[in-house]
Amino acid sequence: MPKTPLQPVRRTDIKIGSPLPYPVYDAMGRLLLKAGEVIETERQLNTLHELGLYLAERDITRLPRASTTEPSAEAPAEPAEGEGPRETRKLAELKLAPGKTLYVDFLGTTNRPRVALRLVGLLEGGGVLISALNADGGVVPFRDNELLFVRVLTASGVATFQAKVLKVHFTPFPYVVTSYPEGVVFHVMRAHERVDTQVICSVVNLSRPVMGEPRPHGAVMKNLSASGCQIEAPPEIADSGDRLRLGFKLDAAGEEHVLSVLAEVRGIKSFGESDHRRFGLQFVELGSSERLVVEHFIFHALVDV
Repeated sequence: MPKTPLQPVRRTDIKIGSPLPYPVYDAMGRLLLKAGEVIETERQLNTLHELGLYLAERDITRLPRASTTEPSAEAPAEPAEGEGPRETRKLAELKLAPGKTLYVDFLGTTNRPRVALRLVGLLEGGGVLISALNADGGVVPFRDNELLFVRVLTASGVATFQAKVLKVHFTPFPYVVTSYPEGVVFHVMRAHERVDTQVICSVVNLSRPVMGEPRPHGAVMKNLSASGCQIEAPPEIADSGDRLRLGFKLDAAGEEHVLSVLAEVRGIKSFGESDHRRFGLQFVELGSSERLVVEHFIFHALVDV
């Protein structure tokens, strides 16, 4: 941990493919990357940015000159609208049970893909035991002292933490022991937490009287939350206040689910496409099973960012 105070590093101050001019730390002052190391991919930078990127105050003079005077459009000082609050918690507070799925990224100069592994157990203050077997039964290779970035989904949010591989074991089955995190960053999920989508859906306007069965229209769902969504569709399909029935499919828990939900048009926006509009919808009746599918989809969309 550096002896001088830390200052946040904006995402735009770090260039992919260029050596770092200074050491980078996480929010707890732990060294993530040494000066001279290279971040090779956009995904690696995104993963590190979730940890929070900081530099020691003594290294501020090594920042690019423009970064001290020009605001960054990619790193707003305030959370984006609709983003749930982040807080620091103890890992034990999450009450994770053995078998819980952990999503593991490999930090450092590597392009290894993210893997989904199972939690074996926790020893508070001692270590975290993670199975090294993937969903297909293959052994995921680990190295001693390798840095990991771990995400885990809970009923109320997404927790992330950094850990170091302490020991790799192969008996009685392949598993790794990692360091026990001092704390985890917990992203609280709100009812209006939205994720971007490109989901094809059918829309039936129940507020317009028709002869016979109402005619469905095609639309594209552009974003989704547990309380509503935004769809892109021809302008004639609905007016503000109309009640619609949406039909769409979501992948959740490894299965494809077909949903049919009621929604009310709360707003209509024009954009570049003159023959289409953006309709903001609020779900009217979302049953417990439908809500579970939607929340599971949103959680996994956040994990896959």
